[in-house]
Amino acid sequence: MKNTLIKNIALTIILLITLISCEKKEENPLSKSEYFLNYHFDEINSDAVFSFKEKYSKDFLILLNYGFDKLKIIELLKISSIEYDDLINSLFGSGLIKKTDNGEFIPSFPIIDANEIKEIKKLSEPIGEDVSLIVIDRLQRIEEAIAMLSSYSPNSYRLRYFLFSEVLLNKWQLKNIKQNFIKSQAPQRDGKHLYISLIEGDSSSSKNPKRLLMNIEGKSDRIAFNDLEDNGVEYSSINLDDQINFSTEETSYLQIIADVIKNDLSDYLNSKRGLFLENYSKSILRETTSFKEYTYWVYQFIVIDAVNSLIKHGIITSQ
Repeated sequence: MKNTLIKNIALTIILLITLISCEKKEENPLSKSEYFLNYHFDEINSDAVFSFKEKYSKDFLILLNYGFDKLKIIELLKISSIEYDDLINSLFGSGLIKKTDNGEFIPSFPIIDANEIKEIKKLSEPIGEDVSLIVIDRLQRIEEAIAMLSSYSPNSYRLRYFLFSEVLLNKWQLKNIKQNFIKSQAPQRDGKHLYISLIEGDSSSSKNPKRLLMNIEGKSDRIAFNDLEDNGVEYSSINLDDQINFSTEETSYLQIIADVIKNDLSDYLNSKRGLFLENYSKSILRETTSFKEYTYWVYQFIVIDAVNSLIKHGIITSQ
């Protein structure tokens, strides 16, 4: 009698776990929040813009990432079986999905949901703080390099923000990061070497992940940029104009500014490679994403956290 009771309780627990698991999987992730496209072309002087070719591509990729099968995706997207097959062929041909050993199709790049963002932040926040301290340690040399810009003055708060975020840490620093830390080209997709991610954000909130990195090393003297914006994490953003004008001579100084911390930054990141590998080995992103591409996107979160830290240390301001 006792054994029967224990057996029935165990079966009930198993049934409940199964029902909860199935219910969770059946939730439509497209109704919860929005995913924002981010990308970066490896090619120098590329002015290319990336967008998905087909109407349903983004939603299709998100559903594949959640493990939905063909019938469920057809139901949720209200597409035909032929349209499903066409999307599979197109995305596979473009290098945006890959086939697993058991024959399933999954995205070939990171789709980063809110839970994964929390895991990445465990790594990016302390490293971002350390990166900001590298900047502070080299602050005198950085200020001397910035002073070479004729358009700069100490009261140019928005320009200073741009120089410390996009020039010192991001766009003009990426060549160094890719060569001396990531040490690999971006994956080839649709004939281009291209990093891509979809990052979850709340479409009802003002704090959505921006296009973390627009295309680097533009051909024009007119340098376009966006402000970094964190995904629901404490972050003071600044309202920036769409563009800042630099002369041809000033544009050449931007790389000089970035190079002030070039060696210190890449040496420091290489010393933390073990932590990157440890986080990657535990991440669900390892199923879809190579370690090199994972590292690239984690660095983008590091930039955000380093900028946050520089604001807190009073080096730059959001006002």
